[in-house]
Amino acid sequence: ANPITATLGTAHGQAVGLMMPHVIRFNASVVGDRYQRLVRILDVSHASTVDEACSWLENRMTNWLRDFGLCTNLRSLDGWPSDSTREIV
Repeated sequence: ANPITATLGTAHGQAVGLMMPHVIRFNASVVGDRYQRLVRILDVSHASTVDEACSWLENRMTNWLRDFGLCTNLRSLDGWPSDSTREIV
């Protein structure tokens, strides 16, 4: 999230929120059981497997962004290059 914030001037919370579904997916193989416990604490019946819990959590994070009127993908950020991502990466 820091490169997005530094390069585009995006609010840090927006950048972190935008990256969370990807972080959840990336870390699922290591801490998926913890994500599953979190989803169960939230009383969600879609947590019968680690994969289901991680998928639900990824989707919930994206929906929260959308609910609050925040960007849900990099291309929708102000200043994001339209033709390439090389300027950020």
